[in-house]
Amino acid sequence: LLAGCCYGSNFLPSTWIQKHTKGASQDGLDYVFNQFCGILLTSTVYLATYCCIKRNRRFVNKQIFLPAVLSGMMWGIAQSCWFVANATLGYSAAFPIVLIGPGFIGSLWSIFFFKDIYGRRNYLLLAGYFCLAAAACTCIVLSRKTDDDLS
Repeated sequence: LLAGCCYGSNFLPSTWIQKHTKGASQDGLDYVFNQFCGILLTSTVYLATYCCIKRNRRFVNKQIFLPAVLSGMMWGIAQSCWFVANATLGYSAAFPIVLIGPGFIGSLWSIFFFKDIYGRRNYLLLAGYFCLAAAACTCIVLSRKTDDDLS
């Protein structure tokens, strides 16, 4: 439920403009800059609030600065790709596909790097999940009606 609310508030402004404003661009990438400006403004307000609460004696761990910047850059690329996926596949198809990807990548990290997932039974369960998720995504994409189907 929370994921759906966050998703809705994340893409609702650009979707509303695309559907209700005459002559609005239908390319999702045209709305990325506006979204990122809003995120920058909001995070700046959060930082300023934190500095006020701490009376400008803030704690910044220097060791996490570079990883934080790199993860922000990766998130920005992923968010831009999500706009493209929404424009190409539609929201009902892009949402489940985009949500399955990070779980897949995280599971691979857990198997090969952190070694959290081990044992034949767990590998088989994970493989079953991946097959089920891939089948679900395939069914979602294939069930979409294209403009050619409608005419």
